[in-house]
Amino acid sequence: MVLLIWMRFFLSKNKRIGANKMNKVKVALSKNGTISSTITSLSSLLDRIPKMSVLKTIAIHNMYLTLEFEDTITSNNQNSNPQTCIWKDNILSKVFQKNNIRQSLIAIINELNSIQIRNNNVIDVTKVLISDQQPNDSVIEFHTTVSSFSKNPLVEIKSMATPVEYKEIEEPTFQERLLIIDFNNLVTTCYYAMAAREGSELIKSSQGLYTSAIKPFLNRLISMIRKYMPTHLVFAMDVARSETFRRKLYPGYKANRDDKEKPDALTEQLSTARKLLHEMNIKVVESPAMEADDVIGYITKRWIKEDKGKVVILSNDKDLYQLLEKDVIQVIRDNSEMTHTKFFEKHGFECGLYADYKAICGEAGDNIPGTKGVGEKAAPLLLKEYGGVENILSNLENFPEKLKRYAKNFTKEKELTVLSKKLALLECDIPTLDHIPLEQFKMNINKRGMRTQMDLLNINL
Repeated sequence: MVLLIWMRFFLSKNKRIGANKMNKVKVALSKNGTISSTITSLSSLLDRIPKMSVLKTIAIHNMYLTLEFEDTITSNNQNSNPQTCIWKDNILSKVFQKNNIRQSLIAIINELNSIQIRNNNVIDVTKVLISDQQPNDSVIEFHTTVSSFSKNPLVEIKSMATPVEYKEIEEPTFQERLLIIDFNNLVTTCYYAMAAREGSELIKSSQGLYTSAIKPFLNRLISMIRKYMPTHLVFAMDVARSETFRRKLYPGYKANRDDKEKPDALTEQLSTARKLLHEMNIKVVESPAMEADDVIGYITKRWIKEDKGKVVILSNDKDLYQLLEKDVIQVIRDNSEMTHTKFFEKHGFECGLYADYKAICGEAGDNIPGTKGVGEKAAPLLLKEYGGVENILSNLENFPEKLKRYAKNFTKEKELTVLSKKLALLECDIPTLDHIPLEQFKMNINKRGMRTQMDLLNINL
């Protein structure tokens, strides 16, 4: 349910003591505004507001709630009224003290959480309304209803009286944002994390389906949506290793994994997660002979080429470092972000040369041979000096003294070096995907479908 927000622009008239410093903080609000997502947004806002602050303006634009305030000590800041919220007729009402922003937000968050617990259902926030009551205060109302994907939709929203006037303050130009997730990588990571925690006692639903990976899979998905607020969302999926074009180029590619049989519980949950995404109306893209990172590369490059906005990639696959640039980041383990700047600071060469790096060093995990005798210490020096494998191979006679000893290795291993780069390089030109419009990835999650599948799998978030 779309979160509709009407807000009134107002000016704080507090009497202040001392110098003032203007600040502005903002937070994205979910278009599918459950109480949980609203609490997350308000908590994020709370973390960034100084303890001493007086509200100056408030506005909403493109689903971003912005507070502009002054860092100051106020003459009446210690005069704290009881932080009471009133819950009546499915409307949470609170006196929002302009010179006591933090306490007001804390009270609202606590009461929203209580409403969620008391109702024992998923609650949507359908409207947020702020209007002036006194020179120093405003009344904030959260209009709620039981979500459309809850089991017992019993509550009806009360009609609003007259809409309040509002005025927008200056906001940055709205940009779309794509969240693209490595499907196999995420499910597999969740599976092994839970298997290690639970030992052999893998969780099953009442119907006997393995579900140990599904709950953390959903939790990670939801947390990524809440944090990065994408307008578009898509998953990329692998084909079988034996069907990839890289296996045809080099039969040994990832052959070291062939003897490791995939657990039945993981295989089943890959299928369950795929069905769950289908019911949630989230697109999953795959292409013959391509791995998920190739699909991610294709979609990312096309998105950037069409100047759509920023890209957030969720995957632990280091091959995706090749895609990092100004508007592309990768979220890896522990929710840390890898950017093109961080990559350069760590490795000393550009992200686009990561395939060249693997062509020199090889990689045991993917069974990429690399250039024997040239290791991780020499590779960055060579890449910094020549910029890529092709230039390195064409300048063997011109190596400086400190690198001369590696020339014979490249001469001897030239064919393997070239092959290794072909194996490591992302294939971002996939004509079989050209027919898919990027707007097909626009996020429009079917919460009813999600709830139905969660009930079938006995999952509660």
